Amino acid sequence: MEDKICAICLEHIHVNAKKCPKCQSYQNPGSRFFHSSLGQWVLTIVFIIALFSWFDSDHFEDDIIYNLDGILEVDKSSFKVQNSDCGIEVTILGTIANKSDKPLTNIILDVEFFDANGDPIDLISEELWDITVPPKGEKRFKISSNTSKQKISYIKHVITITQAEPSGWF
Repeated sequence: MEDKICAICLEHIHVNAKKCPKCQSYQNPGSRFFHSSLGQWVLTIVFIIALFSWFDSDHFEDDIIYNLDGILEVDKSSFKVQNSDCGIEVTILGTIANKSDKPLTNIILDVEFFDANGDPIDLISEELWDITVPPKGEKRFKISSNTSKQKISYIKHVITITQAEPSGWF
């Protein structure tokens, strides 16, 4: 039987043994290092640095679309101003149309309201995180917000889509 000497306890062990049966130490220097406390700390630190580098990169910003002209449009929209338990509530209903070949999600809308003179009186910015608009398709949305303005002041609204992301980009 061929033997070798354990690198840690100096006992005779089988030549093909990867671990000493007496002291349980790995015989390969690389295996000994990675199974040691120091090796585990090094692996953990390398993993944390790699993860931080990945999150710190512009990976998340690369897929956000800020110029949505011709890609994402509000086809139809209407609004209603009514009294509620919390004061005056503005509710906007609409349909978003996706002209692209990719599903879009995490959409941010700005709804600006104007009075009879055309002066801006209110702005609602809403994040539609739970809506995904399918490629070449439409999706309905609803936004509600409380306001301190008079009901009669709300005459006209304009919706601007300020941001969207391709769905499944993560």
